[in-house]
Amino acid sequence: IIVVVIIVVVVAANLDPLTNASHYLVTVGGTNLTVLSVVHAPGLPSTLVCTLPTVTLVTTVRPILHILLSGTSVPFPADLSFIKPPTMSLGVQPTSADLATQTRIQLSITDFPGVRVTPATNLNSEIFVEFHMPFGITAYGTVSAFRQVDESLDPN
Repeated sequence: IIVVVIIVVVVAANLDPLTNASHYLVTVGGTNLTVLSVVHAPGLPSTLVCTLPTVTLVTTVRPILHILLSGTSVPFPADLSFIKPPTMSLGVQPTSADLATQTRIQLSITDFPGVRVTPATNLNSEIFVEFHMPFGITAYGTVSAFRQVDESLDPN
């Protein structure tokens, strides 16, 4: 099971610099986002850091900023579209192995959701490999290496 939490940053001008996350609510398609923090910097628009909910349907919505103290609701000037992610593609090399020996295999996954992997990360706590065999037998693999092919993509 892969759980992905998406953090979205909302930029808004002219917010009261004495306010914090508890003063705001951001809704997307009728769903309340959790406002984690508000950052005010002199001369710059404020930013609200929010978690984006998991959405299962392709849809387009208009986010709305609610300022709780004044009761004001401000729709954003642009829609937010939730699109279907690319389908993962899986591969295995070699495609056969001798029953009498252990065989190192390479699993390749294209369009895998982001996984935060650092040199200090225990890969086997982040990625699980299971082979489900006939008659209900499950063989467990271990991850010895992980390589992100496109380093320009942020795994967060």
